[in-house]
Amino acid sequence: ISFVDNTDPAEIDEFYGGPDTLLENQTFMISCNMQGNPDPDWQIYNEDTGESLMRAHAAASVTIGPNKARCESAGFWACTGINNLNKHGNVTRGFNLTVYCK
Repeated sequence: ISFVDNTDPAEIDEFYGGPDTLLENQTFMISCNMQGNPDPDWQIYNEDTGESLMRAHAAASVTIGPNKARCESAGFWACTGINNLNKHGNVTRGFNLTVYCK
């Protein structure tokens, strides 16, 4: 008997966030490709404010935007996820968004 191990820790195959500096009311995008088996729990959110753009329990590729930047949008936007195979905690990629306000 041979077994094929099709399990993989949660990982981010691709990530994009930007632009990282903009004026209030300009737009930014966030794109994240989260993979893993079993399906990871993951989200895209602002670590500084707690604002969440999405949560999921499935491997998926998501693009969110264009998002209109508000003064409150500034901070570190992260794509972060985990499944039970991630021994060292969440996998995270992100970018720091600076918003110049009036």
